[in-house]
Amino acid sequence: MKFAWYYRLVRLSARIVFIFTRVKVIGKENVPSTGPMLVCSNHIHLADPPLLGLNLPRYPVYFLAKKELFGNKFVGFIFRGSGTIPVNRTGVSGEGIKLSQSAFKKGGAIIIFPEGKRNPAATLCQALPGAAYLAATFGVPVVPTAILGTENIKGKWWFLKPRTVTIQFGKPFNLEACPDKNDREALAAQGDRIMKAIAELLPVPNRGVYGEKA
Repeated sequence: MKFAWYYRLVRLSARIVFIFTRVKVIGKENVPSTGPMLVCSNHIHLADPPLLGLNLPRYPVYFLAKKELFGNKFVGFIFRGSGTIPVNRTGVSGEGIKLSQSAFKKGGAIIIFPEGKRNPAATLCQALPGAAYLAATFGVPVVPTAILGTENIKGKWWFLKPRTVTIQFGKPFNLEACPDKNDREALAAQGDRIMKAIAELLPVPNRGVYGEKA
């Protein structure tokens, strides 16, 4: 998977949009400096992907996003050229697997939101199988990541309002050998392990279904 000529322009545009957003990054030392990896984060706001991409101390950075976002030809054109891989929210499509494998072979970092949707209340919900399947299939380390503060991004002129967002990277770990793609129970258990690692980086009120009793 190749980045288009406008990739750097997209990144520059994102930096301008978030010029008034102060980002506090914790745990940069936990991010492997080389080799492929899967960055798994909670998802609160549309601002999460660009903020994570801009503050991950690695290059190149790819994203996994639901294929519905590629329905518009122009948006799909920009997304693909910026390193975004389309996937099914209920699983991992053939195209998604192929492009992810290509990104991993290049030593790239892929950012994915295991929940498969945004949670404006900033609490965790159950993971979908995609993240666990990719991590186990390709044997790449998972870097659990927590983002907080984007739940306060509201209003028509939000990009002009100063705010602080915190991004915390946890210690990487590997999942066990690849479970059967159709084994929902095994994938759910692997996904729960990823989400619990993310939960540990969040305050208790934000852990949702992965709280103390999980």
